[in-house]
Amino acid sequence: MRDSRQAAAGTLWAAPAIVGVALFFALPAIAVVGLAFTDWNLLGTPSWAGPRNLIDALTSDSTVRAICVTVAIGAVSVVIEISVGLALAKTLVAFPRAALAGAVLLIPWMVAPITVGVIARWVLAPSDGLIAELLGHRVDVLVDPLGAPLAVAAVVSWQATGFAVLVYAAALRTIPSELRAAAALDGAGAWNLLRRLEWPLLRPVTFFLLVTATIRGFALYDVIVPLTGGGPDGATRTVSTLIVEEAWESFEIGRAAALACVAVGVELIFVSLQWGWYRRSTR
Repeated sequence: MRDSRQAAAGTLWAAPAIVGVALFFALPAIAVVGLAFTDWNLLGTPSWAGPRNLIDALTSDSTVRAICVTVAIGAVSVVIEISVGLALAKTLVAFPRAALAGAVLLIPWMVAPITVGVIARWVLAPSDGLIAELLGHRVDVLVDPLGAPLAVAAVVSWQATGFAVLVYAAALRTIPSELRAAAALDGAGAWNLLRRLEWPLLRPVTFFLLVTATIRGFALYDVIVPLTGGGPDGATRTVSTLIVEEAWESFEIGRAAALACVAVGVELIFVSLQWGWYRRSTR
């Protein structure tokens, strides 16, 4: 009887969160899956389309290219985020008085992504950007099909690195000093200390950062709109950008929903691969 009362009390306390998840996550997700099997332009009545939208989304060249662009930008940004974040975290741990610098690194992470995109555009604009004004000539990074994705990846990693520094620094501080002392007595240098002691212990944190970076990468939209607008020639058109274009420019709601389902499926594949790596590395 007591256990049932405790369970009822726990359910009551969790009810607001459950309702929020249902209203803002579960029900919209179910609605998107349903819309993926319809033709609808927001004005008329939705009509049944069957699996045609999903097949088109899976076989479309624009979808494949958008997924490749998303993965490429995400891969470059996560490499920068992990490597630079870990290096800066080790510096902060080695110099405790540099805590203020750690707080400064978090400022980009707390800024809205669209604001970050606007700032980056002001800095990198080809003719009237800050760098172009300082150099005295055009900077064509944002209009170059190769340079634009790299610029987006750099901006994304610049915003996210502060969070990685915070997480890595907290994890490094939990490693007992006795382990480092024992490794030093065995003659381990800084590189071997990182590779054989710290990095294995940081795998759970790295897995967490990889998953969050994957989710962020497939939701990448706010930074791109003011920075490149998806150009040049679709070189920075990510999956999220393509979904918005299908929904609000072409008014193909069913196709946009199908693209969203495909994006979630690809995202789950990457998360599963990361989970497999984590499980194998911790055995």
